[in-house]
Amino acid sequence: MRHGPQKGLTGSALASRVAQWGQRGVLNRIQAGTLTIAGNQSSGTATITAVDVSNTLLVPGGYSLNDAATTNDAVYVRLTLTNSTTLTATRGKAGGSGVATVPYTVLEFVPGALRSVQYGTVALGGSASATATITAVDTTNAAVIFLGQSSTNVSGVTGQGQGRVVLTNATTVTGTVDAAINATTLGFVVVEWY
Repeated sequence: MRHGPQKGLTGSALASRVAQWGQRGVLNRIQAGTLTIAGNQSSGTATITAVDVSNTLLVPGGYSLNDAATTNDAVYVRLTLTNSTTLTATRGKAGGSGVATVPYTVLEFVPGALRSVQYGTVALGGSASATATITAVDTTNAAVIFLGQSSTNVSGVTGQGQGRVVLTNATTVTGTVDAAINATTLGFVVVEWY
């Protein structure tokens, strides 16, 4: 029994739904691992099995540092999906830092499960707040995930400028830190469902 008019799918929306037929669920593949930034480096990479970036969500697992460093440039780490086979973790300091360990989970969805996935950054400079513009999303079906931060600030103790991101409206992600510190970059991914 039909309850009200039904709108038929056409074009790419129909193709996306058809691609799901025969699938056991909405996830195509899950990859988990740990990325390492060497003590003398400001970034590190991990190679993953190729994914469709437009259907892939990166979930960070935090990070740890085997060093008693107390400056923000050595401690904060930002993670992103660089391309279909590469994850990159970045921090503000190369030499003199301990080894950073960054666990991650990569969730690749079947086509049609996600409407859009947008990776980006908010560059704060010396401000406590700034914004990044994204392609418009339906805020009732979208979420933003914090992917960490990097900073070139060497003053202050760890946690002085802990960052956070929010989806302010359909086209804006706002990044904020507790205390304005120099050259801080916040990473994020905005995922939108149908």
